[in-house]
Amino acid sequence: MEQQPLTNLAGLAIALNLPRDWLRSAADAGQIPCLRIGRKLRFNVNAVRHALATLAGERPSPVQAPREADGVELVNVREAVEPPGRTRTKRGKNA
Repeated sequence: MEQQPLTNLAGLAIALNLPRDWLRSAADAGQIPCLRIGRKLRFNVNAVRHALATLAGERPSPVQAPREADGVELVNVREAVEPPGRTRTKRGKNA
């Protein structure tokens, strides 16, 4: 199968006809899937459509639902990988 290309925030906003600020906030909140490369974000448009349909309570079309077989690795954006040698700590407590 053909891989879905990734797009930046501006391209996603154009493809979905949604404000960039709203999409950035949704990505930062973990509501839509994204790939973080440093400070930059990259998106799979079909994966974001699927996530937005799920948020809206709609049943996404099986054609739009991304699959790992499509060459897209599905990642929970809240489960960020820590750099080697670093551990997360809560304020005032060591984890």
